[in-house]
Amino acid sequence: MNTRWMARSALAFVCCMAANAWADRPATQTERQAMGFDDPAQLVMVRDLPFPADSDTRAPDGAGLGDEWQTRIGTAFQGRTGAFNFGGQAPSIACTSGTERFATATFDLPAGAAIKYVDMFAYDNSSSEEMLVFLLSVCQGTGGADPPVSTILANSTTSGTPGDTVVTLNLSSAPVIVDRYTCRYMVRVNMASPGGTCVGGSIFLDKVRMQYTP
Repeated sequence: MNTRWMARSALAFVCCMAANAWADRPATQTERQAMGFDDPAQLVMVRDLPFPADSDTRAPDGAGLGDEWQTRIGTAFQGRTGAFNFGGQAPSIACTSGTERFATATFDLPAGAAIKYVDMFAYDNSSSEEMLVFLLSVCQGTGGADPPVSTILANSTTSGTPGDTVVTLNLSSAPVIVDRYTCRYMVRVNMASPGGTCVGGSIFLDKVRMQYTP
């Protein structure tokens, strides 16, 4: 066994990990409101990802070598509170009325998986509101007494695109490594931003899929 080669490889791995150790920062009040964190005592962090590499490694059909998918249809998403009123035609959902405009679904990924892309398939034909999509983690150490920490890992918006649209969170430059023992990973969609007014018949969430390398 070539121990010198192993030592060099281990050093390269450590250097690579250090280079991709992105620091988290506290979320601003605007970011907290957009994400639906109303409790000021809840610790919310933001991970500012680097811009994706110029040469995206995603294959034309969307799948990378050895990658797998996990999908949640619109009706799998739940509101934070009972004030969220579901509408639309399954498998899609819409925020039709009420004060709750946030819908969340949990993704159950294998330990050590690398999350690379999150795609939201939606319909946005509102002239006043947009859809925001967030990937977030909620982490708490095993047996820890401290409250869980929520971290916004990536986010994007429909940006006024009329009709059917796909919004992609590209994490390929710094994939999120799943720690299923201390963290949960969720996608939350703000279905009425920035005004907070649900516009039934104009905004629908069809499905969200996650691409990851096991």
